[in-house]
Amino acid sequence: MTKLFPNVPLEEDNHRKPGRYPRGFLNKAWSLDLQQPDSRWVSLPEFPGAPRQGLSAVSVGGSLYFWGGFSYTEPFCYRDGWRLSRKSGRWQWDELPSFPGPINSVALCAVGTRVYAFGGSDYNVIDRVRTGRA
Repeated sequence: MTKLFPNVPLEEDNHRKPGRYPRGFLNKAWSLDLQQPDSRWVSLPEFPGAPRQGLSAVSVGGSLYFWGGFSYTEPFCYRDGWRLSRKSGRWQWDELPSFPGPINSVALCAVGTRVYAFGGSDYNVIDRVRTGRA
């Protein structure tokens, strides 16, 4: 029996919430205007990297910056970076320099135009140790 959470079989979880919680990772992006009381979530261009969870993000100068994340398939943890910004009235993704190593759930903050990263995890390390690539 496949387990999703301790003591909750995956089949039972799927039966209780069919279609509500997609399995797998997404590359969807949305925005919500918090200044508009009747605002609804609006789709943005899809994230161009591999679908994943655990990306870290920071806002600098009106653009959003993202690094890392993980999935349950290789490479497990990611290094790539992306910027989402408005150009000529449209949202656009641009690739950025990669993080120095695979990273997931790193805390990012910005002071001026400098981005700082703290902590995080690398779920890939076990595989690298096992294969001698550490």
